[in-house]
Amino acid sequence: MIAVVGAAGPTGFQCAKQLLNEGTSVRCVVRTVEKCQAKFDEEKLVSSELPLENLTIVKGDVTDEKSLRDAFDGCEGVIFAASASSYCGQGGAWEVDNLGVQNTTRAAAAAGVGRVVLVSSRLVNPRLRFHPIRGILNNVKWKLMDYKFLGEEYLRNSHQEYTIIRPGGLVGADGSQGGTAPGEEYIVAAGPEGDMGGARSIHRADVAAVVCEALRSPEAKNKTVEIASLPRGANLPNFDDRLKELFKSIV
Repeated sequence: MIAVVGAAGPTGFQCAKQLLNEGTSVRCVVRTVEKCQAKFDEEKLVSSELPLENLTIVKGDVTDEKSLRDAFDGCEGVIFAASASSYCGQGGAWEVDNLGVQNTTRAAAAAGVGRVVLVSSRLVNPRLRFHPIRGILNNVKWKLMDYKFLGEEYLRNSHQEYTIIRPGGLVGADGSQGGTAPGEEYIVAAGPEGDMGGARSIHRADVAAVVCEALRSPEAKNKTVEIASLPRGANLPNFDDRLKELFKSIV
């Protein structure tokens, strides 16, 4: 059983779908159970083979550590894919992207979870504060990048096993435009602040595939990995083969 925190959001939803299609039991941890259930019911109409019998949806709030402990009970891994949705209060960046990750880390440890996979973002490191894209995101999204980095640091410095995934610009899925179909491009990966060779964006479904691979890959243990994608050339491995070896070269 894998818990997906923030499964009603676009990236968390893709993670849950990926796991279900792999035959994994999924427990979605969300603030509004009905909203999340409706989203999966709608998806079932589009993709009739989606195995919802392996899905459970429970109420949990990243601002409430006790609710997370209850939600994680019996889970082997946790995906944190929540992010700020409002300026302040329980949906703000400080509460979700920083304190929410802290609460998730402690709750996962208390529940005996094997690995936490955190979906963060490229450019979160304050050393990149003069990067124009980071500056824009940090200014218009209530210090989102600063708080994401604080959440990362808490998880990295804890005794909880983890993988931190930092995707580039997210495209595709959940009504957004742009990008090619999932699984069609080559995933570029590097360690923290590594050279991405011009790759900037990545499909949300491809992020989900990397996140799910991070749960099971021994080479992903306690690593922070930046990902984006580029058109796949003729001599590059196919998507599935790339996934299997992605974490091996990351220090």
